[in-house]
Amino acid sequence: MNQHTDGLTKKRVIALLLLVSCITSILILVYTFDADKRQLQSFGKADSLIVNTLQEFNIDREQMQVSEHRVDSNLVRKTYTIHVPPRFSKTLLHAELNRIFHPFSVKAPARILLPEQRMDIHLLYDGTVFRTLSLRTDEDLILERDIASILVAFDEAPSDELVKSVIRFGEPIPIALRVTGPGQARERMISIKPIYPHICYWFEPAGEQNTDLQTALPTVSFLQDAPRGASVLQFQDRLPGFADPLITVASQKNITFLDVSDAMILSADLGETVFKQELDKFANRARRQQHPVAIVMAGKQPLEWLREKLISFKKSGLYLAYPPQTNY
Repeated sequence: MNQHTDGLTKKRVIALLLLVSCITSILILVYTFDADKRQLQSFGKADSLIVNTLQEFNIDREQMQVSEHRVDSNLVRKTYTIHVPPRFSKTLLHAELNRIFHPFSVKAPARILLPEQRMDIHLLYDGTVFRTLSLRTDEDLILERDIASILVAFDEAPSDELVKSVIRFGEPIPIALRVTGPGQARERMISIKPIYPHICYWFEPAGEQNTDLQTALPTVSFLQDAPRGASVLQFQDRLPGFADPLITVASQKNITFLDVSDAMILSADLGETVFKQELDKFANRARRQQHPVAIVMAGKQPLEWLREKLISFKKSGLYLAYPPQTNY
């Protein structure tokens, strides 16, 4: 009898604990929902987020007009008409608004209107449009771009995963293959060229480690056997006088030299903090119109760190281009 009673008692305790757990879960869900709902009902908060985001993209208040339309007694819909210069990345702004408003359960569908080059981004909450951003291209506006160059260098044959990581940046970021000879260059190029056209060569003679990069010049034999039209890194301000044979071969084979004489070399060995600090210096040089060049040694972590910083740089006007090029 006692065993039967003990069994019932244990079952009741378990049932009670389950009940308490369920009630607690329900309260947490209700509280969370109410907290989110209160935030979302503050459309003034949405206006602050919109204006702050536009300012991060270097859009001044003079470039926007705000109009209001009363839908009913509870909702005043606002439309932001925003004038942006040609080549301004409307898709990047759209992606950033999506990222910012997603935690508030706000959807941000967009519609592109051609040939006006106009994008309308609607902010919806509970199926209701409460804000619209109408991005319109204004040919009279000048896009202030901070031009910079980034290359991703591979010491070894690159893996498909890392090559795809570079492709996902969606930017003209050359892959620099660090090679000791033309045979190695062709071998490594074969697997990449079909899926990514931006390839260049960092020539380093076998057995040498050019820590100062001052002797990292291709040889005549390397250029003679290199693929026609190849791009080669040039780590010196100018080719020395003895390079006349190099210039002759480069001209014959349409070789392009990429000027990386002042490049920053960034690798995982720096650690995340220093790596990102160096990238901040890189961006500051771009803002001073110095066209900086950074060579990022390939790896999962460095590419992730680069991606994190590049988003904020691009919002503030950083524009990635190829390094300065020379054809002899």
